[in-house]
Amino acid sequence: ELSPIQHHVGSARTEHGQVQVDIAVTNHLSVFYSQSREKSFTMNMNKCSDTTFVQQFVNIEIELAEDLENMERERDSKVKFVLNPLDYAQDPHIKFLNKYLVGPRRVLFVGLNPGPWGMCQTGIPFGDVGQCKDFLKITGLTSDFISKDFIHLVLGHVLKPDNIPSKFKMQGFDSHRREVSGDRFWSFIATKWNSADCFFRDCFVLNYCPLAFLSETGKNITPSEFR
Repeated sequence: ELSPIQHHVGSARTEHGQVQVDIAVTNHLSVFYSQSREKSFTMNMNKCSDTTFVQQFVNIEIELAEDLENMERERDSKVKFVLNPLDYAQDPHIKFLNKYLVGPRRVLFVGLNPGPWGMCQTGIPFGDVGQCKDFLKITGLTSDFISKDFIHLVLGHVLKPDNIPSKFKMQGFDSHRREVSGDRFWSFIATKWNSADCFFRDCFVLNYCPLAFLSETGKNITPSEFR
């Protein structure tokens, strides 16, 4: 059995207290989150194939996203919009978890946060649209799930967020723009593993920050650029 290696990957002060996220990498994947509170958005847990492991993982993601959305920023911060793909792209996100997170994993690849042309469009970490379709074999909602009442809000099988920059193109799985880091990441994975199924037998991928931060013009603001 591998010895635990504890990694502190981030903390932030919010109106609800201190948020701290730690990841322990051993022979299983463990994520510890220090804050718990009532959620303002929910995921449809009936979609989760594993009602214990996947649901616990989703609960952690939701709680972390909720508190980071309330993170205090300076008045002159470049961040004007916060996107939460776990909310508006929850269907493909849950599909990703159901398909590839069926239990603990020995190796964890950790990304920074969603990119505007990757997870922001697809709800999947490093979620370049082409790689999601071709390598991961995941797309958005099935047509029979989309009701006529909200079909006008759906772009590429991903719901359109309520508040996005006017210049930012939210196209979901209809986006033709490549996400460079995601394309590069999954292309590398494909050279070392025969298939996505082989890769995910021992590995998993996530972003330690589940939110995207955009400027007034839609420019991506990484956490390292926060003010």
